[in-house]
Amino acid sequence: MIDINKEIHLGEKAYLLMVSRKILPGLAIMIIAAILLALSGVITGVLAGLVTAAGANQAKAVISISGYMTDVTLGLLILGLMICLVGAIIARLQYSNYSYMFEEFDLRMKRGILFRHIDSLPYRQIQDVNIDRSLVHQMLGLSKITILTAGHEEEGEKGEAQVVLDLLGKEDAEEIRQELERKIGVQIVKTVQEADAESSTGKGTGAARQ
Repeated sequence: MIDINKEIHLGEKAYLLMVSRKILPGLAIMIIAAILLALSGVITGVLAGLVTAAGANQAKAVISISGYMTDVTLGLLILGLMICLVGAIIARLQYSNYSYMFEEFDLRMKRGILFRHIDSLPYRQIQDVNIDRSLVHQMLGLSKITILTAGHEEEGEKGEAQVVLDLLGKEDAEEIRQELERKIGVQIVKTVQEADAESSTGKGTGAARQ
């Protein structure tokens, strides 16, 4: 059961996926650096063999090339490590600042690091709730909820009327969908009852005036 007015954060799997997305470029650079490091010894050995019978100038050239490759490799390793570190920090901040909350009449979502974005979606505006799972989502047991607001079907085709909750646990996504559908039903029932009450009140007032 989802608690009302309680801020909810994403799960551990969502955090791990956020981290992996952010550090992936750094890991790619570090892999390239490792390959260069492995090849540098082979290349240096080949060049050294070619200039064995040559003079001192060629030997100095081989040493210079070897030193240059070592410097490039170390530079790439440091760059990749820094990207991974910064990416992990950003992922942590992104995770900490991503939350949602079920209020009495609205679904409120918060996200953003430097600039906080707070979206408040009234239940009465919700038209449809869909759960999507890409291949990566399925592998990690995660889901994405897409909420379509009422009265914006044409805009929804352009993605302008869709609200998305991503990287949710499979069980959490199902529970949120059920809660939203229940809230939608409650909102509709309340609206009908209020309309009937107002209509009855209007008729009673009109009869009294006659």
